[in-house]
Amino acid sequence: MKPSPKFSGQAGFSLLEMLVSTVLLMAVMTALGTTMVVQQRDYISQRYWRRADEAARSALAVIETAVRNAGSNPRQIATLFTSLTPAGSLHPNPLAAGQWNNVQVRADFNPTDGDVLDLYEDVRVWAANDTMFVRWTAAGAAEPVAMPVRTLAFQYFRHDGSQVTTLGTIGEATRVRVTVTAPVGLTGTRTLRRSGWVYLRNRT
Repeated sequence: MKPSPKFSGQAGFSLLEMLVSTVLLMAVMTALGTTMVVQQRDYISQRYWRRADEAARSALAVIETAVRNAGSNPRQIATLFTSLTPAGSLHPNPLAAGQWNNVQVRADFNPTDGDVLDLYEDVRVWAANDTMFVRWTAAGAAEPVAMPVRTLAFQYFRHDGSQVTTLGTIGEATRVRVTVTAPVGLTGTRTLRRSGWVYLRNRT
């Protein structure tokens, strides 16, 4: 019988080497998994922030367009706005809320026919249930136009910079600061805020 051949080195890996390799592999996989989870979380967070920002910008654009035309009365009809309920071309609280977080704007421009019955001529804006609603005509139904929008806030200022704080002096306002807050994420505990100024074209 021939003697078995002898090898100078060991074949394969030892148990210790296998354990070390397994631990290293698990560490790498854990690191990769953690990185992927963080990146996915950041992506979702950024998506929620973008959604909130787009909603706030959209809400501001709609409000600015409506408020800017308040009081347009090319035919100079003295009773155009005083005969309405509530009276006036710019009402800071038509819903009688506890704060000025809604607005009603009237203007004769679409077309200039001596009334405010046409589209965009008697606009009311407010927010409820994380949605901004707009009523485009006096007899129209409310339409959701921007979401998510949690709150609206309107501040009115005179030409000299002093703030208008009473309904009786709202006619003195020449500019409006509008602030929109939008919830971020599913829980809505975080909010994004955007503000803008609207200068009233028909006020001096």
